[in-house]
Parts: sequence; C-alpha cells; structure tokens
Amino acid sequence: MLGPPVRGVVDSLDEVRRDVKELQRQQNMWSTRRSHGVHMVLIVRATEPGTSPCEAAKWLSISLLIIFVQCWVLSTIVDESSYARCVDHDDCHIGEFCAPSPLNQRINPGTCHDCYVTTLPMSRIETEIYWLYVDDPTYWSSAVSHCTSTDTLPLRCDFLVHNRLMLSGGGVLVLLFSAVVALIPTVADLDQAADERAVMSERGLYKKSSSPIHVSTRALLYISHTSRVHFVPLLVVAATVGLLIADSLNSQNFLLNGLAVGFASNIDDLISFLIVSEAERQDVETFRDVVGGCTGFVRGVV
Repeated sequence: MLGPPVRGVVDSLDEVRRDVKELQRQQNMWSTRRSHGVHMVLIVRATEPGTSPCEAAKWLSISLLIIFVQCWVLSTIVDESSYARCVDHDDCHIGEFCAPSPLNQRINPGTCHDCYVTTLPMSRIETEIYWLYVDDPTYWSSAVSHCTSTDTLPLRCDFLVHNRLMLSGGGVLVLLFSAVVALIPTVADLDQAADERAVMSERGLYKKSSSPIHVSTRALLYISHTSRVHFVPLLVVAATVGLLIADSLNSQNFLLNGLAVGFASNIDDLISFLIVSEAERQDVETFRDVVGGCTGFVRGVV
C-alpha cells in the first residue's frame, strides 16, 4: 500500500500528464486554425543555413511561380470582366458594341467597348485608339446602328445605371458581405507577408553583403515579397470590383462572384495543404513564432 508521500507524487504526475495533454490539445486545435502559407515554408527552406544557391533559387522560383499564376488568374478576371468577349454586338451590355480585340485586332472574337467610341471621328480612332480601328465600312455601319438604338446615355455606362435602379437594400448588404469575403484572404496574405519579413530579417537578409548567394536570394525574396504586398492586393480589389459590377446587381451574383475572387486569392494557402506535410508546418509555425510572428499585419492592427 502506497504511503502519503508516494501517493502525493503519483497524483502530481497524473496532474502533470493531464496538463500536458490539455496543452497538446490546445496546440493542435490552434494549429488547425492558423493559416500556413506555402510561401513561408518555401522561404524557410531557401534561407536555411548551408542551402546552396541552386537549392535556394529552386524554392524561391516555386514561390514566384505560384504568385505569377495567382496574378495571371486575377488579371484575367479583371480583363474579361471589364471587356467581355463577344462575336456580335448583341453579346455586349446595353450601351456597348463589339469592337476588335486589342491583342489581334479581330472581331471574331472581339471585346465589348462603350458606344461612346462610335461617336468619335474615324481619323481620331485610327490614330489615337488604333487598336479599335477596322477598315471595314460595313462593320462600322452596323456598330453605329446598334449604338444608336441601344445607347440612351452616351456619356454614362448604361448597364450600370439600369442595374443600379434594380438594386435593393438586401442586395447592398449582400454586396458588402461578399466584398468582405473576397478581401479576407488578402488580409491574411498581408499577415503572412509580415511574418515572412520577420523571418527574412532574422536570417540576416537585409544586411549588406557581396556574396552572390546572399544577393541572389535577396533579389528573389524582394520580388516575391513586393508582389504579395503590392501587386496581388491591387489585383484582388480590381477583380472584386470588376466581377461584382459586371453582372446583374442581385444577391446571387454578388455572393457567387465574391466567393470566386476569395478562392482565386487563396490559391497559395490551398496549395500548401497539398505539398507541405503537417510536421513541416509545425516546424515552420514554431520558427515563425520564435522570430516574431506576433508582429503580423492583422495582429499588429487589432
């Protein structure tokens, strides 16, 4: 039979075990809630002490490739929501006509432009906006005829004016909600970028050095970080605005388009769950907290 001192030690050990299990449970729960960006993992790999220049360039090139794909998707959304593709004037919104595509100056398919262009002198179209010029009198005759019958507000976007008249109070609330949903991943990306900057600072990448390894790594990291902080957020905002106003202003379109932009801006985090193991995410999370992850964008604001 155990005496009082031994029982006290056993009880203390049991209490310690319970505390350890509770801490592990909380840590695992917190880990599942945190966003483990693939860029952070790649930066930690590339800046690991002893990493060769080729190895560092490989990891950072993957990071830049992901950013490029993300920017390409968002810029495509911006372009096609602003200038919809068409093969006939009736494919465009009210007050727009099917103009030649700026890339190949072809009408089949072309892109939609405001009918204001058809009111300009042909000499001005040929010189100032030459990418819309087509040496085809029949085409311009049909464009002018189409715009004369549909363009009731020559100096305004007709379809936006019409859609705004149909916008309800509930639609405005859904619009605000959809905009927030679309921008949340962007704020999370800024938070991750701030953490990555802390990692780069801890690894000494902001110190002057003539080492080719150091200079090349800094250059790639600068391009990656600048793109994520400046270019991607601008494209997300532009894509959000373009999609939300390109279709009819109703709750269904607001919600679906907001979710679409949110998905496109969250590509990097989705990729991280496919190529990064749980053990590596845990290691990166620990390293991130050690070097000052608490100074992230969101946590610094709130």
